[in-house]
Amino acid sequence: MESLTLIVKVTRRCNLRCVYCNDWRPNTAPVMSMQTLDRTLVTALTDPASTMAVIAWHGGEPTLAPLEFYEYAVRRQRELTAEHGRLVANVVQTNGVSLSDRWLDFIAANNFRVGISLDGPQELNDRMRPTVSGRGSFRAVRATMDKMLDRGIPFATLMVLSQEMIDLGADRIWRFIEDEGLTDVDLIPARPPNTPEHETVSPQAVKFSAGEASDRWSEFLCDLFDRWWTSKRPVRITTMDSVVRRVLGASSVGCVTSGDCMGRFFGIEPTGEVYVCGLYEDLSDFVIGTVHGDTFAQMRQHPSYLQTVSDNDQRLADHRNCPGFDICAGGCPHDYHLSRQYLGPDAYANCCGWRPFVEHVREGVRASTAASTGATALPVAKVR
Repeated sequence: MESLTLIVKVTRRCNLRCVYCNDWRPNTAPVMSMQTLDRTLVTALTDPASTMAVIAWHGGEPTLAPLEFYEYAVRRQRELTAEHGRLVANVVQTNGVSLSDRWLDFIAANNFRVGISLDGPQELNDRMRPTVSGRGSFRAVRATMDKMLDRGIPFATLMVLSQEMIDLGADRIWRFIEDEGLTDVDLIPARPPNTPEHETVSPQAVKFSAGEASDRWSEFLCDLFDRWWTSKRPVRITTMDSVVRRVLGASSVGCVTSGDCMGRFFGIEPTGEVYVCGLYEDLSDFVIGTVHGDTFAQMRQHPSYLQTVSDNDQRLADHRNCPGFDICAGGCPHDYHLSRQYLGPDAYANCCGWRPFVEHVREGVRASTAASTGATALPVAKVR
């Protein structure tokens, strides 16, 4: 089954001011209109190249749009899937600060998957993710999580891996995951802006720094892996899960190991502009059309799309001899773009930067295999 994933930026408005975030805009920024919403759904659910659409509602903070916006989206999806024989899944990525009971009822009734952002212990989260007024957000987010648990609504926890998290240490982050009872976690690197005002990386975006800072990023991931892999707790950490699955010879669903992802993920702006991926926001060279006038078949023939795919194919060819390529598949094309922008044209010329972590995981899995008397002794219950 071919799936199409849309990262739909419902609005760039947000009620937090996360120190590393490049997505939010002032409160004068638009909310996606109902017309643009309708065109987004029609364009996605009539795409002949896919049989399933995954709609990831994103922002800013997507729940700042009125709930009626999403109620209409669900009704329209039902009409279109019945008419065109497609499947659809909805995901909402929220900061969890202001999810009302009505919102939670809607999520449960319509089987929305939910990702909630929380950057670790309160002392770290409240420093990294303050409200507009400067107050901490941890307690409000934790209260939302508790209400979701009470209602039996599953959620994943998204944590941004910053320099500040690395300074706190892998042991403290793992204890936080255990203490809070989190069962589904994802780690994404803090990223610098696509259109930098300065040629230096913000201190939070450690993956895109040179030398010792970048080494500490890999060391943190390796340390966290060791705690996760040897624990008996059934916690899924998507970054770890994706790499372990590849080491074990299974398929992977994580971005970390999807280097040839072009054409499967698109970003939709509140205005209806379409990017080759939601991560390339604000870069006009990566705009490939609009839902108001183009089909995805046409957008896949846009010169910017074809050039991006060609450039990525060349990148993958250059990386293919890296010893970790069989696992990471070249990593994220956008991360490569950022690395070259901030670190120079020779940055990560032959490796996507994941090799130290990939090799550490490979050795950890091999050691578990050698120590076990059978495959059932491996802690593969973590890998779903």
